[in-house]
Amino acid sequence: MATFFFRAVASDGKVRSGRLTGENERIVARELRKQGLTPVYVGVAPKGTSFEIKLPSFGKGRRKDVLFFTQELAHAAHRRDSTGSAPFPSPAS
Repeated sequence: MATFFFRAVASDGKVRSGRLTGENERIVARELRKQGLTPVYVGVAPKGTSFEIKLPSFGKGRRKDVLFFTQELAHAAHRRDSTGSAPFPSPAS
């Protein structure tokens, strides 16, 4: 079994990508169709996709939490800029 990179379109029109393990590309494409996705590409990961950034997920319906988080982050950055010191105490070494 090998791990294949895939790019597929969901029923809502959004492009999904990821990795699936299977015997070959055809089996992985079949699995994607079973999941309701339309495969666009299944194979070796294209160059330039090895770097990935994971951002925190706040889940659906949590817009106020995201807004609060980003406002606090902005205020913390502003406090640091105006005082020249970190807004939060550093852990003891």
